Amino acid sequence: MIVTAGPEADCCSVLDLIAGMEIDVSFADRGYDTDMIVEQAVKSGTKVVIPPKRNRKVQRAYDRELYKER
Repeated sequence: MIVTAGPEADCCSVLDLIAGMEIDVSFADRGYDTDMIVEQAVKSGTKVVIPPKRNRKVQRAYDRELYKER
């Protein structure tokens, strides 16, 4: 568990929270769709199932059916 200040976004601490964990599939909502999180997950061999934010210039593909199962 990581405790942060109230106005700090959760996505700012997620890399510290999951560091060293072996994760097969990472499910998260759009709030966690940051280049930093996605790149780190892919680098560690994790399948990323996070819908892209609507304001992304290039929409990243994700498994919609698997996302529904989260």
